Amino acid sequence: MRFRPVLWVLVVTAAGFVAGCNGGGGSAPAFNTGVAAPTPSPTPVIATTATGTLTTSTTASTTLTLGPFAGGFGGTFTVPAASAMAHLQVVMSLTAPAGAPAVQNVRRLPRTIGAANISPFGYVTFTPDTNVTLPDAFVIVWKFPPGSTLPDPAHSYVALYDPNNPSANWTLVTGPATFATDTNGDLFFDWPEPNVPLVLVAGTSYQIVLFSTTSTLATPTPRPTSSPTGSPTPTPTPGPTATPTVSPTPSSSPSASPTPTPHPTVTPTPTATPTSTPTPKPTATPTPSPTPSAGFTVQTATASGNGTVTIPIASGSTGAFAALADNGTLKNYPAAEAIVQTGTLPLLGTICQTASSGQCLAAPASVINAPFTAGQSETFSIFLTTQGSAIVNGTVTVTFQDGSGNTLGSASVTVNTQ
Repeated sequence: MRFRPVLWVLVVTAAGFVAGCNGGGGSAPAFNTGVAAPTPSPTPVIATTATGTLTTSTTASTTLTLGPFAGGFGGTFTVPAASAMAHLQVVMSLTAPAGAPAVQNVRRLPRTIGAANISPFGYVTFTPDTNVTLPDAFVIVWKFPPGSTLPDPAHSYVALYDPNNPSANWTLVTGPATFATDTNGDLFFDWPEPNVPLVLVAGTSYQIVLFSTTSTLATPTPRPTSSPTGSPTPTPTPGPTATPTVSPTPSSSPSASPTPTPHPTVTPTPTATPTSTPTPKPTATPTPSPTPSAGFTVQTATASGNGTVTIPIASGSTGAFAALADNGTLKNYPAAEAIVQTGTLPLLGTICQTASSGQCLAAPASVINAPFTAGQSETFSIFLTTQGSAIVNGTVTVTFQDGSGNTLGSASVTVNTQ
C-alpha cells in the first residue's frame, strides 16, 4: 500500500523597513513623496512539529496526513481496521520526543541488531484515548521537501518503542524503505506493512523512529497475524477418500455404487437393491459404500513451529498463533462459533477469521461467529495479550461449537512468558 501526500511549499517573505532619526531634539517634518511607507512584514513562525487526530474504524483502514512542518516535511500515518473505535493523537517531528530512549540501542528481539552509524531522520508519536488492538500495526509514508539530501532508502528502517515494555527498547518492525517521486517533484519514502499486531493501552505514548544506517538489516520476520502475508497458515489436510470395496456377485447384476467424495455437500442417495438373476447359486449381497465422515478437526501453528507461544512478561505484550478448522462431516453448522479459552491465565485472548492473504475479515474478539458448511475449511488468527504476570507452560485452547453449545473440535498451544 503506498500513499503519495501532496507537496507542500512554504514561501517565507521578509520585508525590511527603514527608520530615520534626526538630531537636535526636535521632530523633523514628514517627507511626503506621495507613496505610502511600507508596512513591516512579521517573520513567519515555522512549525517544528505537525499534530493531528486519527480516528480508527472497525471495518476499514484510516489515514491521517500531516504537514508541512520544519520547512516542508510531512507524511501520512495509516492504521488498519481496529478492534474498537479510538482517537489517536499523532505528532510528527524531526527530533526525538521527550521520554524516548536513545536510538543507538535499536534492537530486534530476541537479539541485538548491531547496526552501524544509526542516523534518525524522523519521529512519529501516537497516543490512544482508549484500549485498542491494531492487528497489522501501521503504514508510514514520509515526505521530504524538494531538493532535500535524502538518506539511502535501501538502508532506512522503522523501529517502535512501547513504554509499557521498556526492556525491549527500540524494536525493529519494518524496512528497508522504497523511494518514489512523481511528476510534481514530490519525494517520499514508504515502508512495507509491518505485519505486527499492536495492543495499545489508553494514555500511553508510543514512539516510532525512522532511521538510516550503513548496515543492511534482516527484514523482521512477521509474527503470525491477521495481515498477514507472514502468518503461518497451516495447509488444509483433506479428509480421507474412501475406496469402496465391491464384493463379487456371481450371477447378479447390481447397479454400481457411487464413488464417495471427501466432503459431499448432500447425503448420497442409497443405491437401489439389485435384483438377482435366477440362478441355482446363492445371490451375494453387495457391500454398501462407506459414508465419508472425517469429523471436524482443528490444527494450530505457531511461529516457533513447536506448538509454543512465548510472550514478553511486561503487561500489554502480545503474541499470536494460527488455527485451521476443517469440517470433514456431512453436516452444515450455520450457527457455529469460535472461542478462545485462556482459563485462569493472566491473558486476554481474541480471534478473527482470516482470508487467504491472512487478513482478518472482522475485528478480533474472544468469541466470533464461524459458520461452516459440509466440507468447508477456514483459517483463523488468535492474539494473546499479557497482563504482567508470569506464565509457565500455560494452555490456551481454541474451541469450535455448534449453535447448541456442543463442541465440534478444539486444539491447544502452550504459552510462556519471559
